[in-house]
Amino acid sequence: MRYLNMVRCIAVAGFLLGFAHAASAGDVEYGAYLAAECASCHRAGGDDERQIPAIAGLEEETFLTVMQAYKSKTLENIAMQTIASGLDEEQLAALAAYFASLPTE
Repeated sequence: MRYLNMVRCIAVAGFLLGFAHAASAGDVEYGAYLAAECASCHRAGGDDERQIPAIAGLEEETFLTVMQAYKSKTLENIAMQTIASGLDEEQLAALAAYFASLPTE
């Protein structure tokens, strides 16, 4: 009986770890849904006049690093600080995955 309980615990732990890994990878479709707000400023080619960079094709790690810097107010930009502070880790991962999946111009 003890052996069976241990096997069940290991199976459940493995399932949960696999689920956590999949969730942390970033859902591209969810990111596409969330990106509608981003597209109003971050156009495909960027906006040099207003100094707004293009984010299509940006590597996931770079996107996440920059957004965390806005979230912690290390980078200054009140609009981006406000937006970043309203996003949780799942949303940031989804946005990173989505923008990384887009071609650069």
